[in-house]
Amino acid sequence: MLYQKIKRKWTDMKDKRDKENPKVLFQEGFHLIFEKELNSPEEIDRGYALLQKAAELGHAEAMFWYGSGLERGYKTVQDIQSGVEWLKKSQSLGNKMAKQALVYHYLEQGDSQGVKWALELIEDGNEDLAIKLGEYWFAYHFEEKSDEIIRLLTPLVKKENLEALHLMGGVLLEKGDISGKDLLERSAVLGNTHSMYSLGYLYLTGDKGFSDQAKAHEYLRQAVEAQHVDAMFLYANLLMHEMTEQSTEEALTLLHQAAIHGHPMSMLHLAKRLLHERYPEEVQDEGVRWLIKAAESNFSEAMYELAKLYRDHPRYQNPEKYHHWFKKAMQIGQAEDAPWIQEALQNLTSPR
Repeated sequence: MLYQKIKRKWTDMKDKRDKENPKVLFQEGFHLIFEKELNSPEEIDRGYALLQKAAELGHAEAMFWYGSGLERGYKTVQDIQSGVEWLKKSQSLGNKMAKQALVYHYLEQGDSQGVKWALELIEDGNEDLAIKLGEYWFAYHFEEKSDEIIRLLTPLVKKENLEALHLMGGVLLEKGDISGKDLLERSAVLGNTHSMYSLGYLYLTGDKGFSDQAKAHEYLRQAVEAQHVDAMFLYANLLMHEMTEQSTEEALTLLHQAAIHGHPMSMLHLAKRLLHERYPEEVQDEGVRWLIKAAESNFSEAMYELAKLYRDHPRYQNPEKYHHWFKKAMQIGQAEDAPWIQEALQNLTSPR
């Protein structure tokens, strides 16, 4: 009897200590969110509550995972501002994962702090950030930073890093150096689907002086087989132009696969095909569902097409939905200077 009382006492004391132990709180919270395969919403909420408690008790790793989860909206409501604040706290305690996460955030915001910290982490051997910074400079500062990108990527190219080969190939081609194609081809041989797609596009369009329809189809087919969604969309459109029953069926299959993978342009093109009057109503209804999904992806052209559908189609006419989607389409489309804007202004009446 005395033994049981003592055991209960020590168990209660341990439970109390664990509730205030940031390491224990972190481990349990991390397991519930990131390690457990089939976690319920209640378990995820509890996991985030435990991570928050551990973070508030000063656990740097908990701060990182809690902040990262909030910033990305991983299995929880996204809160970028709070997430970034927790990442900053974690970074201030020396957590390099938090510093890397902040680099990604700052680069997306165009903040020079991202470049500064990226260079520091690259000096420590962070190859992922060398790629990320190279992509950032390529997209936004190519003229002034192209040589710096080459310097960053050269050690990784020598190691045959697939992303580095792909990016360096693009950089060299953009500078007019045709050896960039060789790097893309090497990257494709090693399995980089982005390089397969880029080569297919390069040979298809004749960009940079390369034009070879057979090679274009070969590389695009490889990328499609590797589930590259942009390649699926482009190859589907090539098949549509063949105008045979078999090619059309294959094209619709590819558009459907790309749409399932979340490719808004494929959703739109699939919807347009399925909404053709030759198809039965249930197929047209599926087309509407894909069009709505594309519009809900913040894709302004899909919003515009959905507005036209709700205005013009006998089965789907809905003035309220037409006004809603037209307004959204115009707001986003004008900000993007979308090519369909002039058609919209000429052919659709702006809602009052």
